[in-house]
Amino acid sequence: HGILFRKRTIIPVSRIQHMDIRQGPLQKRFSLANIVIFTAGQAHEIEAVLLSEAQEIVDNINRLIIKEEENGNL
Repeated sequence: HGILFRKRTIIPVSRIQHMDIRQGPLQKRFSLANIVIFTAGQAHEIEAVLLSEAQEIVDNINRLIIKEEENGNL
């Protein structure tokens, strides 16, 4: 992951159904987390993000979703 192979997936905000922040025991020890973004057909995971950054990313995406809903784009 990350050195030899890289994958970039772009998910439209309108396709996001919900998101989770997950931590295993080892991740908790190092303040890391995985962000899981759920769409209708799949779950996409961003691995090994600092917990504070993961929370900030999820909050920012939530703000974008709310903004899109208010503008009537969803």
